[in-house]
Amino acid sequence: MIDSGCTELVVVAPAGWQDAFEQVVAPLAPIPSASVTVVAGGAERTHSVRNGLATIVRAGSPPPILLITDAARPLVPRAVVDRVLTAVVDGATAVVPAVPVTDTIRAYATDRHDESTMLDRSRLRAVQTPQGFATTALLEAYDRLGDEVVTDDAGVCERAGHQVRIVDGATESFKITFPSDLASAELLLAAKEEAR
Repeated sequence: MIDSGCTELVVVAPAGWQDAFEQVVAPLAPIPSASVTVVAGGAERTHSVRNGLATIVRAGSPPPILLITDAARPLVPRAVVDRVLTAVVDGATAVVPAVPVTDTIRAYATDRHDESTMLDRSRLRAVQTPQGFATTALLEAYDRLGDEVVTDDAGVCERAGHQVRIVDGATESFKITFPSDLASAELLLAAKEEAR
């Protein structure tokens, strides 16, 4: 995201790990006059984002646009970041990149596997990051959320009555959750390095 024009970074790290993260991310300041701030996260994503937002507000004059991403998606292509930014600049309040779902998905109403409904995957999308926001709308949406925990920042805006715009994501923006995902990421990085 740095090469897409980001001017300030706020990194939310696990509590107690701020110093270690500071050493790793400090050299990533997008421009010499910009700062990289590391703050402690919380028990849930919602708490961590709140801590990051509070840091931005305390610094004064928040930027008009915020992008929120997670470390579990380190391979986001520049084109995806640009699509998210462009959509917010064009007037969208909340923007998410997403890709079509390729697996068959079933929704279960109970714990019984014979009581499920197959969902129409042509209408489903897997949401990715970075998610982009008009800063004022996102701050107000988090204020209205109260103590509720939501796993997606665009969902916080949606609960506050804002529409969420979807832009094309990318398959290489996959989330690293399992050891096999890390192996896939390493292969992808090796292939990119070899192609240079």
